[in-house]
Amino acid sequence: MAMIRCSKGHFYNDQEHALCPWCGAPAAGESPANAIKESLKSVVGKIGDVCDAFANKDHHPQAPSPKPTGERRQPFPDPPAAHQPPAGQIVQGGSMAEELSHTVNWSAAGPEPLEQSCAPETDAKVSEEGIPLEVEEQEEPDDKHTIALVKRKMGVDPVVGWLVCVEGIEKGRDYRLHSEKNWIGRSESMDITVKDPTISRENHAAIVYDLRKGTFNIRPGEVRGMAYVNGEEVEKSLELAPYDKIELGESKFLFIPFVGGNFNWGEKSDSEEK
Repeated sequence: MAMIRCSKGHFYNDQEHALCPWCGAPAAGESPANAIKESLKSVVGKIGDVCDAFANKDHHPQAPSPKPTGERRQPFPDPPAAHQPPAGQIVQGGSMAEELSHTVNWSAAGPEPLEQSCAPETDAKVSEEGIPLEVEEQEEPDDKHTIALVKRKMGVDPVVGWLVCVEGIEKGRDYRLHSEKNWIGRSESMDITVKDPTISRENHAAIVYDLRKGTFNIRPGEVRGMAYVNGEEVEKSLELAPYDKIELGESKFLFIPFVGGNFNWGEKSDSEEK
């Protein structure tokens, strides 16, 4: 190994380095051009040695391939048969899936049917084939509405007269009057429903048919809306006559009675008298 000194005073091995590895300067007394030329020759020589090494086939010998023995190898050996405990026995420490698989007795035909049906128990009647039988609905007494006296006797609540709208939003429509009180308003719960926004929602007025006297009366309701008969304000119960004009809000009605001097639902017909 020859140690030389560069132009800047560093010592280095000129066999390994063409220029000073510390500062890159050439050797003392040598021109920079010659130093670079020698360095390139060294690098090219090393590259050629590496290429020759890779080009030499003997440098990478191939491993000899194994000779066929004629025996057939199994890539994956069969797993050992697991121990199956008796049906119904739960293995301690096993997973939930294993416990379930051991508890349920599976067969080729599928799982055993359950002894009890999952259908909810009901009191419905069924036929011998298990088909539910329809039960006739029994009409229960209505405790929310009062039954009119005539309806209780006859089975129906017969018509006793009409109101006919001759002016207003429902002009041309007729409304049935029944025995006792007939409340008028916009609500569907009223006996007579009129969709006039100037009429009170409930109990604007009432048309009453008195069974004992056989007379019709109009009564004002306890609301803001007013009621008029033939242009006169109804301040208290007022008896009605046929074709009286009743005003409620912006609607006008004609009163037309059906029962009266010639006919009454309480009287017996000619067929019943015979």
